[in-house]
Amino acid sequence: MSVSSSIIYTRKPHANYNISFISNNVSQYLGYKPDEFMSEPDFWLDHVHSEDRTRILSEIQRIFKKDCYTYEYRFRSKSGKYRWVLDDMRLLRDKKGNPKDIIGYLADITHRKQIEELLHQSQLQAEAANRSKSEFLANMSHELRSPLNSIIGFSEVLIGQDFGPLNKKQKRYVEHIFASGKELISLIDAILDIVVLDTDDYKPNISSFSLKNTIKNLLVLTREKASGRGLEVSLEMDKNIKKINSDEQRLTQIIYSLLSNAIKFTSQGGKVFIRVKKTGSGVEISVHDTGIGIAKKDMDKLFQSFSKIGSPIKKENKGIGLGSMLAKRLTKSLGGKIWVESEGQGKGSVFKFSIPC
Repeated sequence: MSVSSSIIYTRKPHANYNISFISNNVSQYLGYKPDEFMSEPDFWLDHVHSEDRTRILSEIQRIFKKDCYTYEYRFRSKSGKYRWVLDDMRLLRDKKGNPKDIIGYLADITHRKQIEELLHQSQLQAEAANRSKSEFLANMSHELRSPLNSIIGFSEVLIGQDFGPLNKKQKRYVEHIFASGKELISLIDAILDIVVLDTDDYKPNISSFSLKNTIKNLLVLTREKASGRGLEVSLEMDKNIKKINSDEQRLTQIIYSLLSNAIKFTSQGGKVFIRVKKTGSGVEISVHDTGIGIAKKDMDKLFQSFSKIGSPIKKENKGIGLGSMLAKRLTKSLGGKIWVESEGQGKGSVFKFSIPC
């Protein structure tokens, strides 16, 4: 399964612009199999929202003048729901300069559109300073996401060597480009999440799920990063805890943020473990590490935005200090609280949070 959030495609530069190739991850984001997308000449156009179709047919003509074009529209997924997509196209010409093919990518921007709507609503009531901040963040995310999705999508195509082989050095460099792009997308997502959590319209999506399975999935997700540092990562969980009622996506973000930080700031050969126990009305989750620890004077800085505490290995660990602050905002949104314990530098730390469930 592709890990890219971009759906790579090629299409014919004429008539109904039918798709001639589309990457397998189209099923992950839109629900269709590649064969379904290519089986009918009018498939793509028929699934564009009727209110966007006329505009799209008009705008797509611009690619023949500029050889590239980017636009946004709603597309009907297999579930019947419309998803907002960003469509970035490049025109390929033959030796005579005639249009030959169009290659591009589709990126699901529904989440961004929802955020923009939430921002719009909050801007109507916010003070001028907050309104300017929100507009800046929304615009920044849009301007960064467009080229980043292109970088990620096309670097993944190169890694897959669909259009020709790469030597070892070229493949390693492209993999670095792909990984860096994914890191930047994660940073943008963190900033946007903070914006969403600051709006009055945000409401948690409460459901029943297995907390143990959720944490185990996170351990798998971070296994490579931990093994690369020679770390032992484990889970200690109260056997009486089965399913809980909370926002699984937001809870996953909190644990992942704390777990990632624990791995990042624990030296080679150290230990990281998660402990989960039942409380009176919910659960308490703590992430322990044998890492660099935290001085008392730095405790208050941990949950502030764009604040990083000093450490003897700070040059090895990149970031702008959003992880802990985002974890605090997310915990608060779930009706919980978060805190940290440490005996000082070099003595490890424990990040704990409790939520009702």
